[in-house]
Amino acid sequence: MYLIQEVLVSDDVLSKDFKCNLSACKGACCIEGELGAPIEPDEIKELEAHLDKIYPFLDDHHIARIKKYGVSDRYSEDDYGVALMPDQRCVFVCETTDGILTCAIENAHRAGAIPISKPLSCHLYPIRVTRNKQTGFCAVNFDEWDICKPALRYGQSEQVKCYTFLKDAIIRAFGESFYEELA
Repeated sequence: MYLIQEVLVSDDVLSKDFKCNLSACKGACCIEGELGAPIEPDEIKELEAHLDKIYPFLDDHHIARIKKYGVSDRYSEDDYGVALMPDQRCVFVCETTDGILTCAIENAHRAGAIPISKPLSCHLYPIRVTRNKQTGFCAVNFDEWDICKPALRYGQSEQVKCYTFLKDAIIRAFGESFYEELA
């Protein structure tokens, strides 16, 4: 473990090789799991403010689900996740013609339709951030999941460390000086 700017960072974040390999996993992290990806209240408000620009990137079923239930689910007093479809897919997931899952939020952002990217927890994955709101403690861990084995192999073959692959996301979460110290 490393302590960087009062953030505890696990060794795996620095030592694990990782580079997403969408052609192998097909974006399975957008449809696997029991809960939606963690999302902060300010991100929920931002998404809600830009839904009209995100809708063109979604199919009618996903739009109807969002209109009926919203963009997030509340799991506890302080924990929210991106809303899910009945089949556990993220409400913002899209599928390309070659079967790769993408994010409508990110697609809208890349098209210049909205200023925000996908939720930070998605951008950081496989890094997971745990914050204790009472103590201010923050821990950054590598979440090793079977569906990401292709990314581990691809990262190893390309010699790309997790923190290098996620540079933009880490800077978004913690700032440039944090990333420089981490690197």
